[in-house]
Amino acid sequence: MASSRRKRTKGRRANYAPNPTDVGLRRFLPVGWANWLGFGMFGFICVALCAEVVAATVQHRGLDPVAAAIMAVAFAWITYLFGTNRITD
Repeated sequence: MASSRRKRTKGRRANYAPNPTDVGLRRFLPVGWANWLGFGMFGFICVALCAEVVAATVQHRGLDPVAAAIMAVAFAWITYLFGTNRITD
């Protein structure tokens, strides 16, 4: 009787296997819709700031490339955090 109430498992090996979203390239991609939205939005801004670094460098605009590079690194970090966050919706 007690064994019929016990929850069935997938097997000993499957119980210790990592989640499919925690291995390979998928661990760097978002899981939920909100994370995908932030990943796309901040990623787009990061690409635009990288283009601004190049444009400001070519046009010799003083310290604008430095400021744009700092912001590009900050937005790249935010994009990474949105991508690797494992909280689901």
